[in-house]
Amino acid sequence: MAQGLTRRRSELAGRVLNLQKEIAATSADIEHLDAVIKLVAPELNIPDLAPKVHAPPADWSKRGEMSRRVFAS
Repeated sequence: MAQGLTRRRSELAGRVLNLQKEIAATSADIEHLDAVIKLVAPELNIPDLAPKVHAPPADWSKRGEMSRRVFAS
C-alpha cells in the first residue's frame, strides 16, 4: 500500500515540476509579447488586456459519462 502511495506522490511531484517549467516558459513568452506590443502599439495599456480563459461548454459530458454510454450500447 505504501509503495503505491509513494509512487503516486512521485508522479504528482513530477507533474508539478513539469507544470512549473511550463508556467516559467509561458511567462517568458508573455513578457516577449508584451515587449513587442509596446514597440508596435505603444498606446495599448497591456494590463487592460483580459486573459482568455478556456472553459468547457456546459453541454460537455461529465467525467465517465461518455464511457458509460459507449459501453451501455
